[in-house]
Amino acid sequence: MAFDTMIADYLLDPGDRAHNLEALSQTHLRYRMQPIEELIGTGKEQRSFAEVEQDRACFYSGEDADIALRLTGLLRPRLEEAELTDIFERVEMPLVAVLRDMELAGVAVDVRFLEEFSAALARNLEQLRARIYEAAGQEFNLNSTQQLAQILFEGIGLKPRRKTKTGYSTDVNVLEELAQEHPLPALLLDYRELTKLKSTYVDALPAMVHPRTGRIHASFNQTVTAT
Repeated sequence: MAFDTMIADYLLDPGDRAHNLEALSQTHLRYRMQPIEELIGTGKEQRSFAEVEQDRACFYSGEDADIALRLTGLLRPRLEEAELTDIFERVEMPLVAVLRDMELAGVAVDVRFLEEFSAALARNLEQLRARIYEAAGQEFNLNSTQQLAQILFEGIGLKPRRKTKTGYSTDVNVLEELAQEHPLPALLLDYRELTKLKSTYVDALPAMVHPRTGRIHASFNQTVTAT
């Protein structure tokens, strides 16, 4: 691979959100490319690119190649002018192949362990829920910030720290402060942490395992971080 317009633009303008071909075409060439949705549709009506009429598929593919080549002619001199050619050729472009290999290889996941861990977390959360209700003196919806604020600031009588558009804040910073005064906020912090761990990772990762390889094949994006 000799040149990548997305990476080149990312190096030149890392703070910009969009570095894809369509965005660069609009910015540098003042040309609107044909959206893929016009060919394959969206939602339930979406079809495979293989089903697109040959002449329309040919134009779309040719446009991609043409715009990429034109942008290369514009971006390569700009990289040289900004003295970024070295990092482009010696760091960023070689990294493309590394990330490709990582995506293809995938990440092995111990599904059985995660299932057992999920069950253990569920038991811990049930115990925490009971302790929270005991500390609050009543049962309430743990996911309702309004009910929580009512219990903390009206029921228990703790002093509110910050007000939002919907009422008094019960975010992490507020709960950490309130934890110095009453056991309930500390229990809530533990509950939130375990809930996020269970839902975001322990329960979600097994569903992402590819049935054929038994691994998770992530997408690594090298054109995001600006620093």
